[in-house]
Amino acid sequence: MRPLSRSVGAILVVIIAMPLISLWSTLRIGALSERITTVDEARLSISRTVRYAIAEEDGLRGYLATRSPIFLTGYHDAHPRIVALQRQLPLMFLQAGLYEALPPLSDMTHLHDAWHTDVADPLIANPSRSDALALQKHGKLITDKIRSDADQIQASAAAYVRASTQQMSEVLLTAGLLAVLWILIVGTCAVLIERRTILRETELVMSLVAERDAVERLSEWRSRLLAMLAHDFKSQLAVVIGAAHLLEDFPQRRGDPHLLASVRSAGYTLAEMADNAILMARAQERRLALQNSIFDISEIVSNVVQRYGTQREFHLYPDAPTAMVEGDRAYIMRVMDNIIGNAVKYSELPIDVRITEEVHYIRVTVVDRGIGIEEHDLPHIFEEFWRAERAAYAKTGSGVGLFIVKQIVEAHRGSIRVESKIGMGTTVSVRFPRALTAFTAPILETVKTAT
Repeated sequence: MRPLSRSVGAILVVIIAMPLISLWSTLRIGALSERITTVDEARLSISRTVRYAIAEEDGLRGYLATRSPIFLTGYHDAHPRIVALQRQLPLMFLQAGLYEALPPLSDMTHLHDAWHTDVADPLIANPSRSDALALQKHGKLITDKIRSDADQIQASAAAYVRASTQQMSEVLLTAGLLAVLWILIVGTCAVLIERRTILRETELVMSLVAERDAVERLSEWRSRLLAMLAHDFKSQLAVVIGAAHLLEDFPQRRGDPHLLASVRSAGYTLAEMADNAILMARAQERRLALQNSIFDISEIVSNVVQRYGTQREFHLYPDAPTAMVEGDRAYIMRVMDNIIGNAVKYSELPIDVRITEEVHYIRVTVVDRGIGIEEHDLPHIFEEFWRAERAAYAKTGSGVGLFIVKQIVEAHRGSIRVESKIGMGTTVSVRFPRALTAFTAPILETVKTAT
């Protein structure tokens, strides 16, 4: 009877104790997994905080370099995001139990506030102050310290994740030793949880890598934008400043139409460059807000042709009985002005402009007989900041016009195509979705039947 009672007791222990041990190990692993996930999310938020801090610094540096308030847009957008992240991060680290990250996090918050109070706000209020360079150096030290604190937090978080992972391994080992009969079930659960944790951590690591790459791309893009604007802004400002000196030295030239025209042209160019910078920033973030309406694109094409009519001869072929499209009138005007303006710029011969209709689209085709584009340059003409190597192209433009055109066309769900041969000219064809109205519906049915 005693051996039997012992066997029954052992069975009862197995039946009662083993599920409890399995439940304890599962709960413990789940808690550790949740901590790891929270810490990894906090690491991602720290990376975002540093990225936004870089955006603030780049915006301030761009404003100080050009005195253009355009660069303060990114500065003002980044600041509230940093403040929101700084409010969330302490709760995330407290929830995970990573208390050693709180002092450098608090230091980051104080340094960011000091950067705004002692550096950014005074420089924005008075960019020409005598101690501007000293303030910028001081700001650089502050931002370097912010990055250092961020690296310290990332290192603590990585160590914490490694320790938590090690604890998970120890729990699995203990549960396996104590629950021999349940090892298969516990092991299966642990493998599933471990796999989920690894997948989650892999996703977070990939997100961290993507964030880092995005920071590098954004920094490179803004550096190229600053270089372009600095060069082109200076060239136009030189025209304005030179005209100002001429007016100062020769008051009798104040009525000189050529001098006034050069100043006006430089002003228009500066305004266009500022507008291009805004559009490029919106295009980079895919934030082109369209004010859609229904209108006749033939009217826009005619207005643009009339504007350039004094510079070049045009042949306009409005083959579509109705060219009603639905889109943003101002943006489509910008597209037509850029395409037709390029044809005028690079061709001395008459230019053909044809408007044709398709089943769902209105097509505008601009054909010039100018210098043409090299075949190996065609795949790059829609890239931002790209300029052709040929002197005839490289001497003009900032390399952003066709990039903006393509973004606007694609935002309207349209398409653009360029064909060119050296010495024979260039053909640019752009399509916009046609608007279906009570007037165009019968015509659309006719086109469908004909095709």
